Amino acid sequence: MLAPVLDALNEAGLRSDQAALLCDVELGLRLHERLNPAEAVGAAWVLFCGIPYARGRGLVTRDEAAIVLHSARFSLWTLRRRTTWHDALATYQALDKRVRAFDVLSPDTRIVRLPTEGIADDRFTQYDQLLAAAPPFKGSPATFARQGWHQFQAGRATIRVDLPDTAHLARPAGHDIHLLPPGNGDPIPVNWDELIDTAKDMDAIEPHDWARRMRSVRLRTRGKSTFREKREFTVAGIQHLLGIVGAGKSTLRDVLTVHLARQGGRITVVVGDVAETLELVRLYNLYTGGKAAPILGASGKERHAQRMHRRLAGRGEANVLAHKDPGFSYLGTSCVLNTLLSDQDDVLAFNQAPCTRLHRRTVRPDARRKWSTVPVTCPYWVGCPRYRGAHELVQATIWVSTPAGLVDAAIPHPQNAEKIRYLEAACRRSDLVIIDEADRVQMQLDRMFAPAVTLVGGSDSRSLLDDLVGHKTRELFEGARTQLSDHDVEVWTAAVNTITTTTDRLYAMLVADRDLREWVRTGYFSAWTLQLRLIEERYPDDATDVEEPRRDLTDLLDEFRDNPFGDRAGKVTPELTALVNEVLTTGRQPATRRKLTDFLVELFDLSRF
Repeated sequence: MLAPVLDALNEAGLRSDQAALLCDVELGLRLHERLNPAEAVGAAWVLFCGIPYARGRGLVTRDEAAIVLHSARFSLWTLRRRTTWHDALATYQALDKRVRAFDVLSPDTRIVRLPTEGIADDRFTQYDQLLAAAPPFKGSPATFARQGWHQFQAGRATIRVDLPDTAHLARPAGHDIHLLPPGNGDPIPVNWDELIDTAKDMDAIEPHDWARRMRSVRLRTRGKSTFREKREFTVAGIQHLLGIVGAGKSTLRDVLTVHLARQGGRITVVVGDVAETLELVRLYNLYTGGKAAPILGASGKERHAQRMHRRLAGRGEANVLAHKDPGFSYLGTSCVLNTLLSDQDDVLAFNQAPCTRLHRRTVRPDARRKWSTVPVTCPYWVGCPRYRGAHELVQATIWVSTPAGLVDAAIPHPQNAEKIRYLEAACRRSDLVIIDEADRVQMQLDRMFAPAVTLVGGSDSRSLLDDLVGHKTRELFEGARTQLSDHDVEVWTAAVNTITTTTDRLYAMLVADRDLREWVRTGYFSAWTLQLRLIEERYPDDATDVEEPRRDLTDLLDEFRDNPFGDRAGKVTPELTALVNEVLTTGRQPATRRKLTDFLVELFDLSRF
């Protein structure tokens, strides 16, 4: 939507990243100008950080303002932290004045407009249009590889393959992301007798005693003062179905799913594991004529296939080649390009298949590079056994998934240019979403989105930092550290390393010093809580003549917390920054400890004690 503005800024001499940052900052400032102009621009981040600040201040009085906030939160999520927003403001202010629409001399100043001097003069119209509605999906269609030589990375090895003419191959069908539920989101009336009739039809196709099981189920819905048995009920909004083990909840789930699918409805079923997902897809396809498909993440298929082989072996079939299960057709791990590799190349491991990362050889004689840096998609993608489920999901009216598959997996880029996860697509298209074992799924979602998570814990609990370190180590090992060529990956890896070093230093002090552990007292602490305690103990409220030194110390430590390594825009505390870097990297701790002690005695004015 901001493409015209970005083009105008590029023509004015800005790089693409500078133009993008300028638009993000000006979008945030425009939001601030509309909703909270009386406050300083440095406080604009609270409008799109996710906390209900605007509603609490009474800034949202109309539906229009609520839409503006939702849109801004989506578009500006990378700037939702105070420090990040202030850094972006400083970078923005350093840009040429003639391309800026605002003057931000300091985060403490209010909104100041500048003339745009003929450069994207209509930018505010574009900003307002972006804030007035849900942002459009972004993305560009996939480019498929053509005949000729291509190369790709497989670990540290560079593999080259000569593709034949594939122009005759079809392109994959994509999802209509604007597809609405057939029922338009209206309540779904259900008749119990009709469900029993559907159960009878299911037994006629493959008997599983569906009809008898449905007759034994007793469904009671809430009345004014009690629960009453009813032959008809309506599914409207969020509803909970409670029952003891064996009460018939799963039976009702399956019969209702088949019943609605036969009536043309779209249903998404969320279950606990991949094995149950594949079994339900088999059953639903059997009873609906092939209307179901599973949502499976690409990275875990090899692991799921191995588990299925182990389960079948545990049932007495030791010969792996004799293992037969319809679920294997969705767990394909082979790669067509293995048939085109030279004799010197090893068979590709599962995670080495170049599905969307082939690089074609440049054909122009005057080209700078021999190989293109723009990745293209494998031309055999449309028929690849790895993506059978993805192809069937386009036409399927029943989607079956695990919580992780629904949240983590995205519609593959070769199918759709838009970047959208299956969870959002399911919410857009489904008449009904059935979540089995909802309490367990809620726990999984809580772990995924981490409303509260332990940063560093013991061996008896999960730790976010340990998970991150393990993930980083595995990914870098599998990719032979080639990912470090990406600047963002390099920065993120360095940040994880710094956090790990800091944590180890803190743990070393806490484990070795009982008095320090007792002083910390609480189960968790942060730089802010430690700072408050230190200042409170040094300058207690009942002491006299402490207001000025307390304020000076607070300001200094605030500046240090905002910029501990001195690499951000804003105020710098050179002595503290030098000390923290030495503490993290020193191999001679006694000398550093003496230097740190001397500095803290002076900082907290402890020489007279």
